[in-house]
Amino acid sequence: MSVGGAVTFPTVLLHQLKANDSSIQLYFDTASWIGAIHGLAGLPSILMPTIMQWQGRKNAFIAACLISITGWILTYTAKTSTALLISESFHGLGNNCIYAVTCLSMTEMIAPRYRDAFIQMYFAAEFIMMALTGLMVQFIHWKTISIIMCVPMILALLTACQWPESPYWLAYKGEFAKCEQAFLLLRGTETNSKKELEELIHAQKERVSEAKTTNTKSLNKFWNKIASADFYVPCVHIFVLEYLVYGTGCIVIVIYSIELIQKATSNENIVFLSSFIVNIIIFLGSVLSIVINKYLNKKTVLLSSILGATGSLVSASVVSYLQSIGTISEKSLVCLFCLVIYLISISLGIMPLAYPIASALIPVKHRGIGGMLYVTNTCVLHTLTLKLSPYLFLYINLWGTFLVFAANGICCGLIIWKFIPETKGRTLQEIEDFYTYGNFIARNLEKINENLVPMILND
Repeated sequence: MSVGGAVTFPTVLLHQLKANDSSIQLYFDTASWIGAIHGLAGLPSILMPTIMQWQGRKNAFIAACLISITGWILTYTAKTSTALLISESFHGLGNNCIYAVTCLSMTEMIAPRYRDAFIQMYFAAEFIMMALTGLMVQFIHWKTISIIMCVPMILALLTACQWPESPYWLAYKGEFAKCEQAFLLLRGTETNSKKELEELIHAQKERVSEAKTTNTKSLNKFWNKIASADFYVPCVHIFVLEYLVYGTGCIVIVIYSIELIQKATSNENIVFLSSFIVNIIIFLGSVLSIVINKYLNKKTVLLSSILGATGSLVSASVVSYLQSIGTISEKSLVCLFCLVIYLISISLGIMPLAYPIASALIPVKHRGIGGMLYVTNTCVLHTLTLKLSPYLFLYINLWGTFLVFAANGICCGLIIWKFIPETKGRTLQEIEDFYTYGNFIARNLEKINENLVPMILND
């Protein structure tokens, strides 16, 4: 919830600091950095996946929580625009660290049949806080909001201290006994859970055995890793999914919702609650998406979402252009209607599904460097999108910006439809096998080491 608040907190600052009675004044360039600095400041979080591979998921999450808490404390004590930019930098770094650790950890710790629903519930909680922050901007001072946002992160920190470690990480480190114990604690002793555990340990034992028999220099080993299809193919797919979120304007509409709706309608009465309306639509859509994904494949839902989003963007572009030449009144709500359809479309598929799918695609053995690329993509795309968007609004107008977003959506949709596999109900090992062998395979578990004896958990 604190992460969701940090995402829309720039909207709070941009709105309240532009008031005439504000003690801190913002200029155009500084204001654009308030929204964009999250991505740039998040670049050091590329080290987080390496820390996760080195120290485990639990310790990495605790470190990310501490960074985020520091950001909220700095926000509360800020008295200048520079101090606010520094605090926003901590928000960006903390959020990117938490995204990386949380998404990757949830894919490892939760059973495949529940994984998607739980990750979508995580994003739904984030979206509801984004919506509430959009409402609070009208009634609560930004310093008070910073204290409110600090509370969920403190609770998350205390909860994380009680976590078990990820069984996938323990298997990666060769600690198979601890892996079994953690896996059974998290998943129980159902047949599917036992099968997944056996496949996991079998695959990791094969990897450890191959590593011992291969005497390769570090540089050659690194080159062989990044040149292997089971590394660069999922990395390309992950970039496409991440670019889909930013390239179609999903984050832009959240951060610059007030400015966009003001430009699209010139209606001050609607602008007043625009940020809240935007985020509540996204929240409701993400909750509905959990139900839809129970019955449909994720790719089907995602592609349908892309189709709806691109269609509404093209429509909004046409309407906005007609408004700019005077054919349609500037106060017409037709463009707003198109944006509402766009919001519904992205909230049902693109926003709740793109990142969960991307998180599941990274093979466990590549989650160090692969995770670094995952975080780097997010940071760079976040910065470029939010930094450039105000200039796009200014130089190619609203209709041109919508057209660019639509074109990005079409390109990403075609790649997803043609190349990215369906991950619903698949274990991480099955997804890794897809990229290693080119298809999903059934492992011969009868050849697993006979010394693998299930542990009995004592109360």
